[in-house]
Amino acid sequence: MDRGLTGKDVESEFRFPENDSSFPLSELAVMAREQFLAFLKMSGFSSTDQSCVFGSHYLLMILKRFGPRDALISIQSGGLKPSTGIKSPDGQLNKHMWVLCEVDKKQWVVDITADQFGFAPVCYVRVTDAESAFFADHKKTTEALLGRMHQDDAVLREMFNVRVLNQKLP
Repeated sequence: MDRGLTGKDVESEFRFPENDSSFPLSELAVMAREQFLAFLKMSGFSSTDQSCVFGSHYLLMILKRFGPRDALISIQSGGLKPSTGIKSPDGQLNKHMWVLCEVDKKQWVVDITADQFGFAPVCYVRVTDAESAFFADHKKTTEALLGRMHQDDAVLREMFNVRVLNQKLP
């Protein structure tokens, strides 16, 4: 897998029809990453370490709102079962969450926090090209994790509403 591949590299290959008001996935991922980094910085975090849960949910909201209308978008997780997660360049598997997006029967891994494991700041690659690094848990395991997270959405509110929106900007 080319660890430096980002949306800019494949942008010309994947554009939406002119009558679709959505943005290209690659551009949305780059914008979401920049905004997410600003949220983290204002919240007192200096890197994306251990932020994949929040980053994936934020990216999911952006893609669902501004992405292609016919896209199937979901959060994927790995690391709850053996042999799953994200494999860092040193070969170690780590617990991680990322977004899977399917448009026109093409599946893309979109990740704005994989840099914590040595990947590009924005990973935007076809699933077939990401198979050597991204290993999802079984769907039921992912759904169970998301169910627990939705029950504890106060964490998301704390991070984004209280810490970010109530702070004065520099």
